[in-house]
Amino acid sequence: MDGGILVVLLPDDVRLMLERDLERIARNSWSNSNPSKYSVGHSDGHPARREDVLGGTGRMIEITDPRFSGLAAAWDGHLTYHRSITAPVATLAPGLRIQGTQRVVGGRVKGEERGTVVLLPDVQREGSGINSGSNQASRGSDVLADEFNRWLAETFTEEPNELPDWTKIYQFASELKRDATRQKLEEQRSNASKNLEALASSQMQDDRLKQLIAATGKPLEEVVSEALCFLGFKVEEREGRRADIYATGSSGDRVLVEVKGVSKSASERNAAQLEKWVLEAMDADERRKGILIVNGWRDRPLSSRCSPVFPNQMVGFSTARSHCLMTTTQLLGMVIRCGEDKSLLREAEESILSTVGRLEGWDDIGSIFAKVPDDEIRGT
Repeated sequence: MDGGILVVLLPDDVRLMLERDLERIARNSWSNSNPSKYSVGHSDGHPARREDVLGGTGRMIEITDPRFSGLAAAWDGHLTYHRSITAPVATLAPGLRIQGTQRVVGGRVKGEERGTVVLLPDVQREGSGINSGSNQASRGSDVLADEFNRWLAETFTEEPNELPDWTKIYQFASELKRDATRQKLEEQRSNASKNLEALASSQMQDDRLKQLIAATGKPLEEVVSEALCFLGFKVEEREGRRADIYATGSSGDRVLVEVKGVSKSASERNAAQLEKWVLEAMDADERRKGILIVNGWRDRPLSSRCSPVFPNQMVGFSTARSHCLMTTTQLLGMVIRCGEDKSLLREAEESILSTVGRLEGWDDIGSIFAKVPDDEIRGT
């Protein structure tokens, strides 16, 4: 609450507390501004304990804070307490109490922000004309409200203490130094923000590479295609394509790639599917080498992928048909090592094009990752 005043009349059984964001205002509250920092309700704060809040109705009220004198004069005979606080509350500065006692029936809530919360006894409901239906009662109520608001404004409203704009053209040496420091910090923050964005973009690229050892389906096909492009293959766009990827090496050799992400090892059925696409290409006068790239045991960490991705029974089938069998871990190894040493690009491409059966090498986890578990198993 920035300079505003919240007034809460305290009827019946209440618990008093503060919270930062206003969610609800007590049923009987008058305010001359819109509070935005304080609230009186049932929430965390500094409550007056239930055993310290006593019942009892009366009008014998005395003033303990001189600022409440104007209220007593304006509402003489109209204030009626229904409850009183018998023990001190850390956030409440007493202003009114039952005559001859220490029982508090009104006061000012102390807060860290600008603004004031004022707690008061209830307004007399009977005999004062307030809340009755006559025009005279209505006029009397309006007078009371006007006097009350005037007392609030005179007593609790803080006068603004802002400097006029023309004072800004005069600056102390400390202000000039502060402005220079602020400008430097703003520039540093801007540069840091740009650097953080660049780091985030780089991290996204690394996370995408990790899809090679985690993904399946279309996402895996896409990242395999990107990896082959990085190694020097030119991926062809084809409508109605049967195989996952059609590509041409830098030497002009054409390949046909089948990509699989499986929860166990690859199977002879995967190799048979690849051979079907190769034969269809031959029927169309396109001679292409078949390459099967598999992310095997994809649901396991690399250290737990102990079984071969390509079982012996399917290796013979693929070898007889000149297929190249490689894992996505090996493809990832090629990308990482060639990224560090571009002279290896030709070697990586040639390994794929010349291999018949299982491709060897390129799968040392320690060469791919800078940080791995201590018990990581090397190899695929």
